[in-house]
Amino acid sequence: MCLVTSDIIIKRKHEAVSRKRTLNTEEAEPANISIPTFPIERAQQQMDVTSLTSSELSDLKRDDPFMYYSISSVRSAALRGKDVDISLFRSQSTALQSSSVDRIYEGTVTRQRRVSTECHPDLLYADLFEEDGFKPSLQLESGPSLSLGDEIALYEESLLDLFLELNGSRYL
Repeated sequence: MCLVTSDIIIKRKHEAVSRKRTLNTEEAEPANISIPTFPIERAQQQMDVTSLTSSELSDLKRDDPFMYYSISSVRSAALRGKDVDISLFRSQSTALQSSSVDRIYEGTVTRQRRVSTECHPDLLYADLFEEDGFKPSLQLESGPSLSLGDEIALYEESLLDLFLELNGSRYL
């Protein structure tokens, strides 16, 4: 968190007094210097991404990386290690699906001055869980189906069985 101040005031002795290097400072009057700590706010830059081509997108990545990574689909693809799908920018659907960042319609993007590269693991796994082929349970050849939480128990039991088999049950 940063401390927001309007300016910093530096007090110093006049140059003639400071050259003397004496301990008597009663004669010297401090001079005030103001240093602004925040620049004047500029207008936010916005860009229409619906008409971008792949070459313009690569130029944007090279010339203005902050604008490039301000596009949430680009940032999401970069976090997942995937290529950017340019067809997502041209999609005319205005579906606001909060669970999938890639499917959100982005007509206009505002340039960010800071870009976070951190992501909660749930966002990374959201696409996996939304896929049509994802099966939330494991069907065993003989027996009931297990939920996702039970898969860990099944895996641990398999490891224990393998360990006991390899060591000939010496440790029990």
